[in-house]
Amino acid sequence: MSLIDNTHLRILDPAFDKASFRASFKFPSDSVILSDIRLLNVGIDSNAVDDYQPTSGASSAIASIRLYDGGTLLDSVENFTLYNNFKNLNNTNDDNLSLNRRLAYTDLGFIQQGVQAATGDPKVLTKDSYQQVAQSPVAGTVGKKAWVSLRECLPFLRSSVIVPTSIYKNLRLEVNYHSPAGLKNFVKSRRDATLSAPQGAIVLFNEVGEGDVKEAMKKQYQGVSFRALEFDRAQIPAVTTLTTDDSTKLVLQQNNFVIHGFNGKRVGRLLMAQTSTNTATWIDGNKNTGYANNTSTAQFRESVNVRVNGVNKLAGDGVGSVSGTGSSKNRRLAMLTDTWGDINLITGQQFCATQDFNSYVGGVDLLRSTQGAVDFMGLVIDEHVKDLQVFFNRHGVHGNPKQIEALNYQLMAEVDKAVVVGTDSSYRVVYA
Repeated sequence: MSLIDNTHLRILDPAFDKASFRASFKFPSDSVILSDIRLLNVGIDSNAVDDYQPTSGASSAIASIRLYDGGTLLDSVENFTLYNNFKNLNNTNDDNLSLNRRLAYTDLGFIQQGVQAATGDPKVLTKDSYQQVAQSPVAGTVGKKAWVSLRECLPFLRSSVIVPTSIYKNLRLEVNYHSPAGLKNFVKSRRDATLSAPQGAIVLFNEVGEGDVKEAMKKQYQGVSFRALEFDRAQIPAVTTLTTDDSTKLVLQQNNFVIHGFNGKRVGRLLMAQTSTNTATWIDGNKNTGYANNTSTAQFRESVNVRVNGVNKLAGDGVGSVSGTGSSKNRRLAMLTDTWGDINLITGQQFCATQDFNSYVGGVDLLRSTQGAVDFMGLVIDEHVKDLQVFFNRHGVHGNPKQIEALNYQLMAEVDKAVVVGTDSSYRVVYA
């Protein structure tokens, strides 16, 4: 339902639609549409009964989303996998439990179950009677479809109530899907199944009807300022360890890499994630254990700092220390929630290992395999970036594949952009 009178809901079929490739939607010209645009009927099809990966849900079929006007890119989410998995975690437990399990088909939102017992003589209260579990109200979710709010994932839309196609004359939405091979990491148990991102997605939007209100909206539109999401990444090599002695079993790896993707832009919030590359750390036969490689893998005794324009954002080695002294996991989690908001996790999912995790967490293939799977880091930059360096250090531990594997170090940043409209209704997209 629109808050603006004289609007009507329209359904837009794709102008181009190919399974596991792309769907393209062309909006009507010389009109005014509201920015609460929705993409419907998104999901993965399979020839086997299965469930979506817990943090991915049905929208994991999408690889990227782009909003164009002709050949001009207005806004995009180029790494929709990182965005989608993080934003599904970036919710309250209640929202994930009550809403997103049924709307997005994620498997997040946790409850405690069990009945405490007393055994022996004299009676001793058992310690492991209660467990944290994921409640699964919807079974066999692969094949079910969800909808995506484009206003939520495209800041260009979120920052303006209307989009006048009298200015954006060739407004076009492109949704790029993962290939069948890429979809394998977004299901739980049947990587061997035939998977596809099917045809059939549609777009719903509200269009302002003819009249004085519509004409006034066209005349008064002056553009929009927004914080777009942009992405970059670096590759962290594997750590070489040996069984020779203690110095080769626990090896310090120091990394310093320059990120070029945000140069010349004003950066707001920054998200950093280290994702697995060694398939042996999450694939067991045809199963994707835990959260697969869709989140951020905790490392042993790591430290992170960011240097912007020659000045470190954090004191010393940053969060953690090169020497490996002190605990950084809860500091990282605190910085993440201060920067990005709520994170839906179970205590221990940000640590490489903790005592009794398997005792108070249920689910061998799922939750018990998620220890160390939610270790993102957030940081507020709030500067115009000319040079950005990341210092990432960790200790490789012999015999622990997740702590020695090569990693993709992924970054998602908010950058200030604007659409500046001229008196002749021409416009420019600029970095603010």
